[in-house]
Amino acid sequence: LLLPGNSSYIKNVGLESLEMLGLKPKEIEYINGRELLHIKKMSIITHSCIPGYINDVLIKGVRDRFYEKLNSNKTSKRKIYISREGAQYRQILNEQEVQSIMKEFGYEIIRFEGMSLKEQIELISTTKSIVSIHGAGLTNILFLPLKSSVLEFRRDKIYHNQCYWHLASALGHKYYYLFGEPDNEDLVIEGNGCNITIDRTKLTEVLKKMDSDPNP
Repeated sequence: LLLPGNSSYIKNVGLESLEMLGLKPKEIEYINGRELLHIKKMSIITHSCIPGYINDVLIKGVRDRFYEKLNSNKTSKRKIYISREGAQYRQILNEQEVQSIMKEFGYEIIRFEGMSLKEQIELISTTKSIVSIHGAGLTNILFLPLKSSVLEFRRDKIYHNQCYWHLASALGHKYYYLFGEPDNEDLVIEGNGCNITIDRTKLTEVLKKMDSDPNP
């Protein structure tokens, strides 16, 4: 198995995910930048769907493989808000106001930095409602119990990437979104993207709706 050699994420979370999925390559070779390899025979797996979309059958299979490692008797009552207040980009500019509202609705403030993959999965598997700005943290909805709720903060006026809506739909969760006002009209929210400001009144309204809506 060929993997990037300059990524600590790959060497930690990546290898941990392989172990949890029961994938045991005979050998792992790390490729460093500007390194040229001569390979006699190589198999390449193509994309399972168009980027930004979800292959429903495959993603459910991945979810089920991870769930085989979990204690299925746990209850799912927690509500969590994934904060990026320590990040250098894609921040909520009125983060403290948002956190205050989230706490009023019974949400825990969570930061995934420093948590192992297993710790993240154990946390999300006991959660019934998750809120986060657009980003990799929302990939964890893969581990939510069935019929949970997801709220994604997005930037207004750019609507091309709906991957977490598709992921939530494929897994049978109820999906909500709330547009934030970007601090830079020229930046998207993906990657090293813009920061946004969340309207407090609209946030309160959507959280009330999430609490009152029946399960999907």
